[in-house]
Amino acid sequence: IIPGRGGLPEDRGAAIDVSTVSELDPTATRVLLLGDPDGIPGDERSYEGAHYRLVPTTGATTLDSALSDPRAGDDALDAVLATLVEGKSRRIGEDLAAFGIEWVIAADDSPFLPLLDGQLDLVPLRGLPRPTFKVEAPALVARSTDGRAWFADGAGFAGLADAESRVRLAVNADARWGPGPWRQVDWANEVSAVDGFAEYRPIQPRRSLAWISLAWFVALPLLGWMGRRRS
Repeated sequence: IIPGRGGLPEDRGAAIDVSTVSELDPTATRVLLLGDPDGIPGDERSYEGAHYRLVPTTGATTLDSALSDPRAGDDALDAVLATLVEGKSRRIGEDLAAFGIEWVIAADDSPFLPLLDGQLDLVPLRGLPRPTFKVEAPALVARSTDGRAWFADGAGFAGLADAESRVRLAVNADARWGPGPWRQVDWANEVSAVDGFAEYRPIQPRRSLAWISLAWFVALPLLGWMGRRRS
C-alpha cells in the first residue's frame, strides 16, 4: 500500500520512532539507521562491511525504498563514517548534523555501535527499543540563512517566505532544485526562499511517464473488475 512502511517490519518501525523525545518537527531531520540489511528498510549502503542508510525521522515508506547511485553527498557521508572508523574524530555529531541527521539508531548489532559510545557530541538515550543517540549539534535537512528550519512538504520543503533569504538543502547537488538562483554549496544545494517553498523540477518527459504509469497502476484493477463483471 502506498506509501507503506518501505519494507520495514512493524516492530522495527517502533525502533525508529523518536517522536516522543524529539524537540523538532520530525519532517525537518533525518535518522542514520545502522544494522543488518534485513533490518534496514529498502536499499542500504555499506562502509567497510557495515550497513546503513538515511531515513526520514517520520519513518521510511515505499517512496524511500530505492537508493540512486552514490553521488557527492553520499561520498561525503562515507568520508564522515571513515573518520569514525579510523578514530580521527571524537565529535562526529557536528559532521552528521550537516546532513540533517539528528538521530543515530541501531536497528541491529552494527560494527559502528561500539565506536559511537566514545563520541562527545552524541547523547545516548535510554529506555528506547534500540540503541539510540541524539546528535547535539543543530541538525536540519533544510535551513534558511537566518537559521530557521524548513520542513519536508511533498517532494520539496516549505518555510518562511523571505526574498532576502536563502535556503540550504542537505540533498545531493542538482541544478533542478529551485527557485533560483540555484548554487551548489559543497555537495548540497542553496536556493532562494522567496516563495517559501523549495522544489525539485524533474525532467518533463520523465514526469509525464511517471503520471502515465500511475494512471495505469490505478486503472488496471478497475479494468479487470469490469471484465469480470461482464463475464
